[in-house]
Amino acid sequence: MKIENFINGEHKSQTATFKKLNPFTNEILYTVASASVLDLVQTIQFGQKAYSEWKQTALIERLTYLDKIKSEYINSKTEIIKSESTDQGLPLQFTESANYAIGLNIIDKLKAELNQNSDIENKRIYSATGLIAIILSWNLSNRLFIERTLAAIMAGNTVVIKCSSMAPSTAQVWSQIFKKINLPPGVVQFIHTNEQSVKDLLVTHPGIKAVSFVGTLKNSSDILKKVSSISFNQFKKIQIATGTKNAAIVLTEPSENLAHEVFDSFMIGQGQLAWNSARLFITEKNAAAWGELLVNYLQKQKRLESPEQNNTWTPILKKSSIQTFNEIKKTAAEDQAKLIFENQIVSFPENYLLPTFTKDMSNCSALQQDQVMAPLYIMSEVKYAFDIPKYSNVSYYGHGASVWSEFSKAEKIISNLDVGQVSLNQWLVYSKIQNSAVKQSAFGQQDYHIFGDFFSNAKSLS
Repeated sequence: MKIENFINGEHKSQTATFKKLNPFTNEILYTVASASVLDLVQTIQFGQKAYSEWKQTALIERLTYLDKIKSEYINSKTEIIKSESTDQGLPLQFTESANYAIGLNIIDKLKAELNQNSDIENKRIYSATGLIAIILSWNLSNRLFIERTLAAIMAGNTVVIKCSSMAPSTAQVWSQIFKKINLPPGVVQFIHTNEQSVKDLLVTHPGIKAVSFVGTLKNSSDILKKVSSISFNQFKKIQIATGTKNAAIVLTEPSENLAHEVFDSFMIGQGQLAWNSARLFITEKNAAAWGELLVNYLQKQKRLESPEQNNTWTPILKKSSIQTFNEIKKTAAEDQAKLIFENQIVSFPENYLLPTFTKDMSNCSALQQDQVMAPLYIMSEVKYAFDIPKYSNVSYYGHGASVWSEFSKAEKIISNLDVGQVSLNQWLVYSKIQNSAVKQSAFGQQDYHIFGDFFSNAKSLS
């Protein structure tokens, strides 16, 4: 299947292309058209022209469009879930709950915000920011798209979206939705590219007034440097959410059902999702029970060979993750770490890595870092639960944590965790709260409201 760029309200074919592989079969899933610098310049010009009209639309008109978007989103449910699951190597059931359903919830929140807002609220007048560049990561791309793009256009902005090369179907599905509801051309435009010059121009072009980015720390740093390099001529609003994994803390008595819930937070996505758990904290008194539950859980795992299955051993999407996995596993072995489940001998394709848990090591700094996007995890035993924040907070990132406990027992621990969000008694991927992270998980304005400080400019009346 050929995926084209959605420019000027139409699909545009480019000569240059790149391939998107099916993570389950390694066969070519899509051939994706790669935009050039000229394509991007034309896209920006068209977005600026569309902005001059779209920013003047009444809130009631935008609300009407949002109602139509919601209706088409519901009608496209099967296609969205299937395409996102296939792109990202995830089971349909998970994608429906953690991606599609959360997206629908965000749409409802945006509708409520539009309904409740007046032109003057709390002595503030809101106006649109301008043409915004939104750059998305691959994992749960549909959810991230809704969170940022729909908030942006409901505020009166126009947007240029660059979807990840590993999740091109998000653009395909949403360009069809916008076409069906007759959204004015130029309000939302999609580009795909694997040319660095195009990526650079997208964040530095003077016609782009704000940049919202989701992705790895390296790419976040590169974007920040590029935006900073032009700051003498222009300051842009910037919003960065960067890749991370999170702490899983279990103070509840161990059981098989609880173990499935906890270990799924590590397994689904194989450590590649920003919402994955990276490190499991348990108390010493429950360590033996948790070790046994983990081995039993891993022994029952079967590969997810198609989205229709509901297995949790999912494929790896990036070759770099495979290389990282092998390098750090070698480091762990050299440090004589205890590797859990490593002695199981099974045959499987290269893009299915055997999940590896290790206990704390004396030389495990590389393994502890939560930017390792591979199925390498660490299990930490603590004598006293109140020590957990001390060990967890050494992380570079501060995205979130999943805590299984009665709140009364964990209140002090939760208050001392250096993260932006804590999800109590559920994996944080299922949380409906839009996260504002801390430390290296975030930079700039972590505001996803229509009438906030990122997607809108605000005047205060005094």
